[in-house]
Amino acid sequence: MTTHENPKRTAGMRKLPLQLIPRVALVQEAAVVGLGADCPAKAYGRHNWRTDPIDAETYVGAIERHLTLWAAGEDADEQSGVSHLAHIRATCAILLDAIEAGTFLDGRLRSPETIRILKAYDAATMPVVKGTQPVI
Repeated sequence: MTTHENPKRTAGMRKLPLQLIPRVALVQEAAVVGLGADCPAKAYGRHNWRTDPIDAETYVGAIERHLTLWAAGEDADEQSGVSHLAHIRATCAILLDAIEAGTFLDGRLRSPETIRILKAYDAATMPVVKGTQPVI
């Protein structure tokens, strides 16, 4: 028996694999963006970053706060009840969209030295720092 390749599947394999994005991540990200857009307490408005320019520092600060709280053991944001990781995803999505829309104010503090050090870092080649042994 011969098997025939489905032409629709072949064509689909050349497309962006959006089906690989975990649905739970997409749903939680949508919850965060929806809260920011529609919550009366915030009322930023839908797609507000496309009409009002946004700055890097504000959004990097938000990402850092959510990441720090998550890394410290807090799973969900106290105000929204949604995962800090979903807040980070939503913030990154807004940044990407603002960059594409031309409404991103790039005030990042450039640091070629930081980039060089991070790219050069390889734990396998780093020297091992040994602690001092007590003398007995």
